[in-house]
Amino acid sequence: MTRKKKPIVVNLPDEFQIHAVNDRFQEFLQILEEERPVVIDMSLVNSVDYAGLQLLYSLMRSCEEKELDFIITNVTPPVIQKIALCGLSGDLLKEGINGSV
Repeated sequence: MTRKKKPIVVNLPDEFQIHAVNDRFQEFLQILEEERPVVIDMSLVNSVDYAGLQLLYSLMRSCEEKELDFIITNVTPPVIQKIALCGLSGDLLKEGINGSV
């Protein structure tokens, strides 16, 4: 019997913008090496820019390539609006295995 790996939970800060992307990029690379499911908790995020969303999208795609679950939880209304404006709702806010609002 194969045992499911415990997910890595990433809590994002109040502002997930370009100035935080480089540090988070390095963190996300390390997370991918662990080959565990990824849960992004956005409960504190009130402001996100295109660089932040691009990094999340990239992480999601990398997880898909490695067949790892990727879930976004606790998305705040301002972030939902920004994701919709970017046309990424269908990708980042999917219900089920690859995402969850």
